[in-house]
Amino acid sequence: MYQWVRRVPGSPGILLTFDDGPDPDVTPRLLDLFDELAVRATFFVIGEKAARHGPILRRMLAAGHAVGDHSWDHTYCRFFQARSRLEAWIRRSQQQLEDLTGRPCFGFRSPAGVTTPPLIQTLRMLDLPLVHWNRRYFDTRFAFTPAKARGAAERLHAGDVVLLHDGNSRAPGQLIEAVRVLVQQWARCGSFEVFH
Repeated sequence: MYQWVRRVPGSPGILLTFDDGPDPDVTPRLLDLFDELAVRATFFVIGEKAARHGPILRRMLAAGHAVGDHSWDHTYCRFFQARSRLEAWIRRSQQQLEDLTGRPCFGFRSPAGVTTPPLIQTLRMLDLPLVHWNRRYFDTRFAFTPAKARGAAERLHAGDVVLLHDGNSRAPGQLIEAVRVLVQQWARCGSFEVFH
């Protein structure tokens, strides 16, 4: 059976995930925060951005964070091309990330969560899980504020996969403070896990 992850039942903690990076201004600030709070997260990175910011990826891995594939260029039209082109697109980002990190990616997160039968077939053939989320806060459209983070923390459950963005965040400064609040609030209830 194909693995399509939206939650991680049985996990003792939540999985904080960040998309669309690495961003040279935002991602290092998040990594500093996670160092301070002793928390690990999962970053779904865009291959072409990763190619420009390899040291950030290496820092992620050295600190115990996980790195997943969020496509080569975040282009939606790829989902509607021939399957061979879709496969080449995914393989390109997979190879780039493996070259930068020295290890294969554990999974693929499709841009905007787009899912098509050819995508599922391609990921199955490549033996790559599709990793989505069950908690999102639309932070590329609306600022994820500390107040929103407090409310979000109250509704989280162990096994939830939280989607935020270190790339394309609406308000990066507020994002950092909001993530601090979310981590501190949830830490009273449970732990933080990463994908492997």
